[in-house]
Formats: sequence, C-alpha cells, structure tokens
Amino acid sequence: MRISLVAFLSITCLSIAAYSQDAQSTNQFQLLNRIGSGSGSMMLMLNSSYYGIEGTPYHIDDFRGGAFHHTGVGRYEDVMIRYNAFEDWLEIVADGDSLILNPKAVGSFEFMHNGINFLYRNGYRSNDKRVEREHYLQMLHEGAVVFMKRHRKELQKANFDPVFNTGSKYDRFVENESYYAAGGRGDHLEPVRLRRRDILALMGDRSDQIEKFVRDNRLNYRSEADVLRMLEQYDRLKNGEGN
Repeated sequence: MRISLVAFLSITCLSIAAYSQDAQSTNQFQLLNRIGSGSGSMMLMLNSSYYGIEGTPYHIDDFRGGAFHHTGVGRYEDVMIRYNAFEDWLEIVADGDSLILNPKAVGSFEFMHNGINFLYRNGYRSNDKRVEREHYLQMLHEGAVVFMKRHRKELQKANFDPVFNTGSKYDRFVENESYYAAGGRGDHLEPVRLRRRDILALMGDRSDQIEKFVRDNRLNYRSEADVLRMLEQYDRLKNGEGN
C-alpha cells in the first residue's frame, strides 16, 4: 500500500524529531506538532549537531530517493531518505525539514546508490548482544542463509598529545562494519567473520562442494562480493540446480 507523506504525518504512530536553524522551520515545527497532536503521536525536538567532528555519522552523506515501510500501516515510496549509522535511525525530508523516524515503527527502508539497491531491516537480535531488535542491518543475501552487514559509526574522542605531537585534535566518526547470518527467516543472528572457517560453517553438508567452487573460481573468503557468490551457489545446490 502506497501512502503520501501528508497522510503519514497525520496518522503515524511514530515518535518524530525534526531539526532546523531558522524561524521559518520553527513555524513548520509548530504546524507539524498540531498535525500530530490529535493522536498524541508526534514529538518534535531540536537535533544535536555534529559540528566540529571529523567525518560523517551517515552511511552515505546525501539524501537519496527511496522508500520505507511503516509497521502496521504500509509502504511509503518516492521519499528522500538517508541512514544515520551513528544514531541508528532513518531521516526523511518533508516540507523542507529533516524528520527522524522512530526505529520501533520503521521496520525496513531502501534506497539506490551508484546503481546498487541498499535494503535495511531491523527486528533481529544477535547472540553476541551487539545487535538489538531496533538496530538496522543491510540485507546482503536472503536465501537458505540470510547474510547481513551492520554499518556502525562510532565516535572516537580526540586524543592529541602535545608533547609528542601525536594523535587527533578533533573527535571523529569511524566506521565499524560487522557481518551476521541467520538461517532462513530466523531472527536470531550469529556473528560471522569473512574467513574460511566461518563461511564454510554456514554451508552445512554442502561445505565440501562450496570449497571446491571457491577453488575452481579462485574466490577469496575475505571478499564480501566473493562470499555472496558462494551463498548464491549454496542456494543453487540446495535447490538441486548445482553440480
């Protein structure tokens, strides 16, 4: 079901935050607040800035055309969105403002970048307790094995040493990527490293065939793209299509 953003603002059950720096946007905040006040479903507040911090909190800096799914309501298409990997929330553009959507109500979103479709979902929990159900993960492969990546931006504090002139003078965002896998549509994840032992463990009784496939095609267990090829071959074997 496709829904307009105007309808979204009037019926959403999300908690929303908006931010801006001028009086015109402040008036827009008040307008949006009135729209949402009837159902008591909207909260507006100033977003803290990231000025003075090196790097970016976003997976991809610019807003991209995409879509998101509001649990229990439907899918919103043709929306400008971007993913804040530091805060772990989705931002959209509406009426010239950036709105922050509550992860409890937005179960998935997707956008195109450099010809690649990026699809994120939440609702999973990892056995290492580093992923909770409100955390978003990029869906890399959905087959016999569901293979995902977590894009996490972390804030590294300034550690400049004036005596030895070493370290950084400024706080900065650093990327921390990790991989997880689940069988079928299971919601409990196992952490996975891009290495032979972990990847072959995903293939069960087909691991010998996958290992031969890797050798024959000169694939690398440390390459994300090559691991995705292995998972595709595993699906073919499971479906009786491989040799």
